Amino acid sequence: MNKYRICWWECNGYDDSDWYGVYFDEADGQLHRIELGTTRAACAIGFSEEYLLPTPEIVERARKALVPRIYEGLRGAEHRDIFTPGPHNVEQGREFRLLEAHSFYLKANGGFAKDEKGKRVKVTLPAGTVVSSCKNGADFFGTRFAKGYNQPNRGNTTVYTMVKVEKGWQHVRVPMDKLRQHAEPMTDEWLMNRAEELSLNLQFHPCFGCRAWCSDNWAEKVGLPLTRLAS
Repeated sequence: MNKYRICWWECNGYDDSDWYGVYFDEADGQLHRIELGTTRAACAIGFSEEYLLPTPEIVERARKALVPRIYEGLRGAEHRDIFTPGPHNVEQGREFRLLEAHSFYLKANGGFAKDEKGKRVKVTLPAGTVVSSCKNGADFFGTRFAKGYNQPNRGNTTVYTMVKVEKGWQHVRVPMDKLRQHAEPMTDEWLMNRAEELSLNLQFHPCFGCRAWCSDNWAEKVGLPLTRLAS
């Protein structure tokens, strides 16, 4: 059984660079990632002659093997956005659902509402309450450090929301980690169909850890004409 080179890319680090590639193995019908070289040691860079150039038929088999990988990536991203949204998911008017109870002080007449004893009135929203964001983005309350440490995330941001109270509405800040989106993920059927569509682009490298450009994509060069009709 033969192995066929599909694509390769370079990963540039702070001090060194590494080269990786993806190949299709006829033996198991799967795609595999391989390290092709590194500046950390004196070694050859690139696929050896053991790895053949793919034929259109091999490219189509490789594409089909790519579909479930794309699906897993889409499903993971969809579930993260819905169940553990981050600051990038906050848009004005977007609805969120409380994962746990949240308490705040009731406001009235330009200040805090007080009971007959002069104490501030606290309101508790039960888990499951739906709130609506009043602006784009979450408010970061931490300290940013050099080199990107402590960036806005679910644990250090709040969402400025509009909440229904007894006598109207009130703006309330809710910790991001108490919220999920008030929506459900796309169905598995929809995600699988989308994965099939995306596979037609023959872009294998993003599913194997490439965060930049692809240096060579042999699959794209010799792929079946049908695969070039990607949307």
